[in-house]
Amino acid sequence: VQTCALPIFWRMMSAMNIKYTAQDLENSDELSLTKVVERYDWEDIYDYSKIMPYNTDLSQIWFSVPLKIIDNYFGLQFSTVYVTIIYAVLIIVSIFFIMRVLFRRFGKRCLWYSVVLIFILLDQVNLGWLNSLYGEGIAFVALMMVIASAMTIADMKQGTCRWSFFLLFFSELIFISAKGQYTVTSLICLLGTLVLFIYHRPQKIWKCAIYFLLYTVMCIWVTTSAVAVYKNNAKLCEPDTIYQSVFCGLLMMSDDPKQTLVDLELDPAMAVDIGKHAYLDKSEYYCAPRTERAERMLYSKISTFDILFYYLKHPALFWEAMERTAQAAAKDMPDYILVVGEKTTQLHEKVNRFNLWGQIRSYLTCHHFWQLILVYGTQLILGIRFLVNKKNSKRDKMLMIIFFMISAVSLIQYPLSIIGNGFADTIKQLYIFRLTLDITILTGIFLLIPFAKKKSGDLSHE
Repeated sequence: VQTCALPIFWRMMSAMNIKYTAQDLENSDELSLTKVVERYDWEDIYDYSKIMPYNTDLSQIWFSVPLKIIDNYFGLQFSTVYVTIIYAVLIIVSIFFIMRVLFRRFGKRCLWYSVVLIFILLDQVNLGWLNSLYGEGIAFVALMMVIASAMTIADMKQGTCRWSFFLLFFSELIFISAKGQYTVTSLICLLGTLVLFIYHRPQKIWKCAIYFLLYTVMCIWVTTSAVAVYKNNAKLCEPDTIYQSVFCGLLMMSDDPKQTLVDLELDPAMAVDIGKHAYLDKSEYYCAPRTERAERMLYSKISTFDILFYYLKHPALFWEAMERTAQAAAKDMPDYILVVGEKTTQLHEKVNRFNLWGQIRSYLTCHHFWQLILVYGTQLILGIRFLVNKKNSKRDKMLMIIFFMISAVSLIQYPLSIIGNGFADTIKQLYIFRLTLDITILTGIFLLIPFAKKKSGDLSHE
């Protein structure tokens, strides 16, 4: 199975220096949710500089370059199948190292946890992205790499880790640059890495100086790439996301949309465009996106930060937005999947292979914002108690730091979808939040079971 080809892949294709084949271009009407596209041609001039941090479009370039090098020597047409093979190897290796750390630290107690975790990770909800150009696929792979490398570093004897940090930085670079919306996680990832750096710092001053110089250089690399990806994404997508944040998000929840437009210093007559996303025919709008009229009436007067501040000034509206986000995150992932070789011009039969978790997830996850507050609040309180408890080993505390880092990545992704893009494609935009929420809940249950048993035992002794 593979995620269908869409015209929006032009941006990913440009980042990877590939293009549609002549045959696909001749049948371009089939490229919109009608068939699977696996083979692409290389651009006539391959821009290797896109791998540099100042010129990065998306992190997919890191998987395009090695295939292009092979093409230079042996001749190789680009195919998402080759990229998927690389992804598969990285996922398997990552899961192996995650499992190795878990069984080292917890022994047989983590057997059930490991089985359930693999069951969640290797579901179509995650694997369905891999044989495509969607950023969600590479984000899933990179997140597994981040978790695996960070856990491995945390499990090493204090002060012994050196070269493994390169892999952690590379994994974070790939994850952060996979999509524009993930660049906001840069600070979280780098702070988590800093804690691990301090934990493994050398004792000698001159070694420590070189050590933190390396950290600084890698931080500059990751941050520069994140800024380049964010700017490129803003240049290409910001007109659409701002439009949808206002008309397909904020105004749809407002009791008085015209007054809200006035509060935002916008023309209240634009209220007739409420509920419209940014990709309709221009004739269907009062103020069509990506036009001089929109530049004058909308884009020059408002930004994403203005929308965020408006939400913060209206707590009831913000709560409703977060509640709707929770409800969207609990729904099944939209059907982007086709079997290779299948074509369709209409709604097709849902592909349910390797999709058991995807089918039962909505019955087991959180459906309301207050439930999410309870989950993450409980984790925060118990996690802090764990960190300040002197009886716990430093290695276990480092693992808790990693757990906090992944949860923080989850939390920062949560409000971005509606505040940054309205209700347009909400569930897909929440992909990483959904995945990290599942990991957070499962890990929380695993950590709470021995805590509950201990408390139960204490009560019985009394």
